[in-house]
Amino acid sequence: MSQSKRTTADRIQLGLAGVALLIAVAVLVLWQLEKLSPPWYAWIYCIALLAMSGVTFIAYWIDKRKARKEQWRISERTLHRFELLGGWPGALFARQWLRHKTVKGSYRVVFWLIVVVHIAVIGLAAWMSVRGQN
Repeated sequence: MSQSKRTTADRIQLGLAGVALLIAVAVLVLWQLEKLSPPWYAWIYCIALLAMSGVTFIAYWIDKRKARKEQWRISERTLHRFELLGGWPGALFARQWLRHKTVKGSYRVVFWLIVVVHIAVIGLAAWMSVRGQN
């Protein structure tokens, strides 16, 4: 892959990551301001995101280290499970900072589907909350 294409792909990925995180943060802020109810849902989700993001980032770091040493690796399925359980923000940071799991197309597709599912669930919960208040 040429450097210009890689740079463009990186910009697109960072842009998508930024949009995903902004949507998640906006919904959490609205919950906290009690514009959406119940606010405890937001706290549970936020705690899960933080905890699983830490676990996922560490898993990416370990996998990257093992890849460099040509040792047994963490399976992609396991990494995706961590992302699905709420570790997708940690995976976003790990992918950029560690430059890990950024090339393989099939991995990226599944990763972004997981991010879309999380954002859709957040949006649906917010919509149902707002609708329930009317």
